Amino acid sequence: MKSVNCISIASLLLIITNSFSAQEVADSISPNYIYKAVRTETPPVIDGRVDDDCWENVGTWSGTFVQQQPDEGKPETEETHIKILYDDHNMYVAFRAYDSEPEKINRWLAPRDQLKGDAVAIIFDSYDDKRTGFCFALTAGGTRADFLVSNTSSNDYTWNAVWDGKVSFDDKGWYAEFRIPLSQLRYSNKEVEQEWGMGALRSIDRKLETDHLHLIPRQNDGFVHSLGRLTGISNLPKSRRIELSPYTSLKYQLTQKEEGNPYATGSEWGYGAGLDGKIGLSSDFTLDFTINPDFGQVEADPSTINLTAFETYYEEKRPFFLEGKNIFSMLGEKMFYSRRIGSRPQWSPDEEDGRYSKVPEQTHILSAVKVSGKSKKGLSLGIVNSLTSKESARITENGREYRMTAQPFTSYSVARVQQDIKGGNTVVGGMISSVNRSLEEEHLSGLTRNAYVGAVDFEQYILDRRYYTMGSVKYSYVEGSKDAITKLQRSPVHYFQREGATHVKVDESRTSLQGTSGSIMVGRGGKNNKWVGEQYFSWASPGFELNDMGYLESADYKLFRGYIAYVENTPTGIFRNYNLVAFHRTLWDYSGVITYNNEGFETNISFMNKWYLYFCAFYEGYNVSNGLLRGGMPVRSNPRWGTDMSFGTDQAKKVWFKGYHGTCFGSVQRYAQYAWAEVNYRPIPNLGLTARLEYDYMNMGLDYVASPDLLSSPKADLPQTDRKAYILAARKQNIVGLTLRMDYSITPDLSVQFYGNPFMSSGKYTAFKRATNTMDKKFSNRFRPLDDKVLAYHSADNNYSVTEVNGNTYTFDNPDFSFREFRFNLVARWEYRPNSILYLVWGQERSGSDSEYISSFSQNTSALFKYHPNNVLMLKLNYWFSL
Repeated sequence: MKSVNCISIASLLLIITNSFSAQEVADSISPNYIYKAVRTETPPVIDGRVDDDCWENVGTWSGTFVQQQPDEGKPETEETHIKILYDDHNMYVAFRAYDSEPEKINRWLAPRDQLKGDAVAIIFDSYDDKRTGFCFALTAGGTRADFLVSNTSSNDYTWNAVWDGKVSFDDKGWYAEFRIPLSQLRYSNKEVEQEWGMGALRSIDRKLETDHLHLIPRQNDGFVHSLGRLTGISNLPKSRRIELSPYTSLKYQLTQKEEGNPYATGSEWGYGAGLDGKIGLSSDFTLDFTINPDFGQVEADPSTINLTAFETYYEEKRPFFLEGKNIFSMLGEKMFYSRRIGSRPQWSPDEEDGRYSKVPEQTHILSAVKVSGKSKKGLSLGIVNSLTSKESARITENGREYRMTAQPFTSYSVARVQQDIKGGNTVVGGMISSVNRSLEEEHLSGLTRNAYVGAVDFEQYILDRRYYTMGSVKYSYVEGSKDAITKLQRSPVHYFQREGATHVKVDESRTSLQGTSGSIMVGRGGKNNKWVGEQYFSWASPGFELNDMGYLESADYKLFRGYIAYVENTPTGIFRNYNLVAFHRTLWDYSGVITYNNEGFETNISFMNKWYLYFCAFYEGYNVSNGLLRGGMPVRSNPRWGTDMSFGTDQAKKVWFKGYHGTCFGSVQRYAQYAWAEVNYRPIPNLGLTARLEYDYMNMGLDYVASPDLLSSPKADLPQTDRKAYILAARKQNIVGLTLRMDYSITPDLSVQFYGNPFMSSGKYTAFKRATNTMDKKFSNRFRPLDDKVLAYHSADNNYSVTEVNGNTYTFDNPDFSFREFRFNLVARWEYRPNSILYLVWGQERSGSDSEYISSFSQNTSALFKYHPNNVLMLKLNYWFSL
């Protein structure tokens, strides 16, 4: 159970009012730290030794650093110095990271962008917009990492730059050298004298210590906003940025051969070639493009079983869409869900005896273009357009093959703009998206033709950024045939057909659907505030629709949530830091019915021994589910309560653990246990092993089973309870999953990674009942039990039949199940020259299910490895160069 941080406005205002007397800024913070870079005529050799003449005789080494963790504001425990030089082509950075116990430095080597062990990092806000920082990091093992930092706690590791860095050691500590091409940064070409934001950090892993050249408190008014200043950079040449990366790939797939099926021959070859490119349109904006892209994922999506009517959300893993994705974020519902582009075709032929078909696994992306960047005056811009091809399903029937369109030619476009005002304390912006499909065939009439969403948003910080407010408003418009819009109204996102809803109804004559959503957030944060809090209100009207381009689980809601928290970052006794949070959340639909509410508290504790603990307790009152019966009547649910707890040990050790346990209790057999345990082991510095075992047990008193028709031709004007029999049952379910990972780094540029995920889930349904008075206060009055007098099981058909006293008869399938799946990927990655990478991949997937409940772990495991595996072998090579 994931809690939401929330509390009432009255309580938050009381806390804010009583907290003005708190010390706002630590005495040790220098708000105007300035470091001056110096031009060098002779560049250093990047070997990590830091012994070149320029390091000795040009410029000035910095003073010592200051602790951010654990003792914020106190001097670092190990001495650190930094120097920054530059020329017309590169920025050069050197660290001297002294250590009184050099043998204890964690020199762990990991794949790129994984910061393991001791590390140093440099951050440049070359835009000087106080909103975006370019971070370059080196670990003591030599691993390079680069990412974008913002004023929030999230970092964007999908950004990849072309740069060089090396490390070395002696009996005094370790040293790091960076060479960062100016072409990888974004700065104004119009200014002779440059002034950037700058930060330098050092992490001492065994002490869980983070040191800053210019202290940025853990409780700050925006990380990038709090950076120090870098001066001395002048007369830089205009940057010329043209980067090209052609690729070629080869794939061989081994699958199970099926007798008589012309599309299941047991093997298949595939190949591809394309071009990725990046062109600097100006010093501020960049054009990214890809022609005939290869958007295969290196790591498979995690296994899951979805027993709800809602779509499963998967994270994006394709680099083109990952890089710079933060610019498309906006408060409220997600407008740009890039997994829509190139997804599996939306139509497939019905399965019939004697018919064989093959539908492409993914829609082919013809091209994709992205323009992004930020001007010196604070104008941020992001534009993406992608064209996907018309895809056909191949169908063979009675020896004759023909094709039918499975996915029409489609254009996806999204544009985002933001303008900083007053140094970033005020931000206004907007966003639009469109999806346009070329629909010609009758069998695709269930798809929408055009979908548009427009939005505006703002951010405002006041009183030294201690207080903030943010807001957004969105409008959606979708059009299509009557069939498409009727289907949309009846979808799980909307459920206009549900019984008893006076504010919505299905209109089968409609050819469009429109709606609005919005969000408003107010809060208190800022430097070293002990008391912080936030309030959030949002809504989505019944007709609001995002799912052609974005992601929306459900419309027709109004939400109010908030939290207040006490934060202590000063080490005290056994505590390094801790917080205490009280939260509340209430959700209701447009008719005013409360569909969800909960409240509770949570705490996060970090101990002096570098362990951590999280604990949460919550209570949920009476709620109403509009979706449990999949478009049927609303159902009242009884209260429940529960706890969440997680812990972790010292991650600087060779072996460390973390785990989680959650429990839900409630009336009418509502009981669940969720648990996982993870062990991480690093036997040698360049090998990391991880194993996570997950076990969930659920005994749910009420779950949807089926809704068979009561009449052969139901009349639309009859109540739903007279047209359909809504069947529910108690569900007992077990889930067992194991996630295995291995990272073996032979060098900083050559690594082998393994990901494996066996997964099993079994469910048993008992105590069948038919929904009747679903809103009655007494649980037993909401349903009519289906006992042995009216219910009969037929093993030959694996279904149940019901003969009621009033003569109604109907059947439904046995919902019991056992599902098993195993996915793994083995990937060798060699960066043989900067940003030029050779991938070798072996992927395997096997899965299957039975319509019966099998609880035995050994039986499920045995069945899993009897399934025929689908194997994929892939080679991909790209070559990066710049002009």
